[in-house]
Amino acid sequence: MSIALSIALLVSAAELDAASRIVVYTLRSAKELEPLAQRLSDHALIHLEKRSDVKAIGESELKLAAEYAKNAADLSSEDCRKAAECLARVTQLAGEADRLISGHVAKLGGSFVVTMTLMDAKKAIVEKKDSVSAETPSALEAAMLEMIDRMFGIGGPAKDAFEMPAGASKLVVVPMLGLEERSDLTKTLTQLFGYELRRNGIEVWTSDEVFAFLQHTITREQCKGDSADIAACLLRFGDALAVDVIATGAVGRFDDGFVLVFKLIDARRGEVLHRVSESYRGPESQLPRVMKLATQLLLGREPEGAGEFEIITDIGGVLTVNTTTTALPLLQAIGLNAGKHPITIVDEDEEYWPYFADAIVEKDSTTRIEPELIERPVPWYRHWIFWSLAGVAVAGGDSDHLLSIARSRQRHQSGFVSTCVRKSEVFG
Repeated sequence: MSIALSIALLVSAAELDAASRIVVYTLRSAKELEPLAQRLSDHALIHLEKRSDVKAIGESELKLAAEYAKNAADLSSEDCRKAAECLARVTQLAGEADRLISGHVAKLGGSFVVTMTLMDAKKAIVEKKDSVSAETPSALEAAMLEMIDRMFGIGGPAKDAFEMPAGASKLVVVPMLGLEERSDLTKTLTQLFGYELRRNGIEVWTSDEVFAFLQHTITREQCKGDSADIAACLLRFGDALAVDVIATGAVGRFDDGFVLVFKLIDARRGEVLHRVSESYRGPESQLPRVMKLATQLLLGREPEGAGEFEIITDIGGVLTVNTTTTALPLLQAIGLNAGKHPITIVDEDEEYWPYFADAIVEKDSTTRIEPELIERPVPWYRHWIFWSLAGVAVAGGDSDHLLSIARSRQRHQSGFVSTCVRKSEVFG
């Protein structure tokens, strides 16, 4: 697939200083491209986080950390002093940042375009400006990451594998964002997020648990009402419970699948400890497995062991898992390493469109997927009219006769349409 790259550097390509502090603003776009812009922004942050020569924080994370510190200042005089110090550090982060990144996403004709500007935050000058275009969102994302490497120097030092900070024992889960039309799903995923964190040995407070704990000492109405900010209220309560880390995330639709983004934020310093993004295509019933995998990756724990995978279908065809093909229907389950595996189904009779999904395999467990295959339109050569004409030709033994019948029917249909048009003109 061709990807057009257009580079416009406004200054020399000198390497950036070590440990640059960067604020990455969410890419702007037209409303219909907002999901793509958010996805690209998240992946830009994840890409930058892998480097040890930069320290990046996103626009939404900066606001969340500032809100936490602001609300914490209302607790007591002692906490107010600590929170004021925290608030000062957080709110000054953008002003003290060495560099700012902003940009836009647009669609021009059949291509997607993303532009990025790197600014010196102290001198208020543009250091670098770059743009890339691609024919698909996935190709655009790959091109954007290459563009970021050009801006910051390809092959920068990588960070060590993430580990939870020593002494971080308590965590509050802020309700996940996204999918306003599916608030039930978003709420369920938030609860699953908290459950998976707890299963990994972390003391977690979810929204329901915080309210239950405080119902005898704090008026719950403080966090109700149309104008109330539930997330901010939870953060304030979380500080009262001596929470060390804020866990937050978002779920969204992208193309034909889901995108989950999770973040861990230091509740005291307002810094992002770790973030991950996990895409998924497949049945909604498998989302709990996706949550479990994403939570493990967020905590810096790679999936271990192996499990099995089964496709429940009776059609004949070919199943491809990663790059290995197997005949359908399956005679037995397939053994796979724990983790995410892309799958494709192509039926041998071409009666259904190819099926694409992800299989999430867990250790010592069997993942079963019953695919919802979509029927193809009936090809012209399988239509009954074609075979009825072919039957006439075979019976008569004359291909010219078959052609004349087809032309006669075509003329008859055209004449019928023209007659209808003339009658409609007469009768108004």
